[in-house]
Amino acid sequence: MDEQKLENFLEGMSSFTDAVGAGKPTPGCGTVCALNSLIGLELLQTICTLAIDKGKDDSFVPIREAIQPRKKELKKYFVADSMALHRLIFEKDREEGRTKRDYLELLSRIPLAVSEICLSQLEESGAHCLKNGFANAKGDSGTAYKMLLSSSAGCLYIARFNLLSLEKGDALIDEFKSVITQHRKRIKALDDIFWEEFDSMEED
Repeated sequence: MDEQKLENFLEGMSSFTDAVGAGKPTPGCGTVCALNSLIGLELLQTICTLAIDKGKDDSFVPIREAIQPRKKELKKYFVADSMALHRLIFEKDREEGRTKRDYLELLSRIPLAVSEICLSQLEESGAHCLKNGFANAKGDSGTAYKMLLSSSAGCLYIARFNLLSLEKGDALIDEFKSVITQHRKRIKALDDIFWEEFDSMEED
């Protein structure tokens, strides 16, 4: 890839990154987490393709296949999160019959769904990609792994913050807190796997 093509890519992204940094409510942090997760999955897909095409390792075929529907889901959440946030803030733009609570619920369910995508992908194939990915793409494996973990953690923070706006005693609070607790445990277990592989790479 030449320098001009890279600059064109950057120019294409600038409208979004500038919008994120413009000090406006949207695109919001949930949308950013969805994008970060999507990029992590794309990088993971590259790892799979290299392992299959260059490493002749067919064990990565089902991993690459599992990534495809998850990418579609993340693209959907990328849009849905910012639309929900906009409608929460601007009551005049809300869908008919929808309440503030409805949008707070949505703005918690979306990041938790994004987190679930990240954690499920890593639990299914993260360790395999770290340990057995194409040798010359080791950096890609570690970066993709950590991008998905960081997205998951960010999503939990968003969901937990949104719960503060619900009325005390709302049943959603206990439901979402339970999910957040479980996801935190999964993040910790996956993070331990990452650093174990990191240390073993140093020993090699």
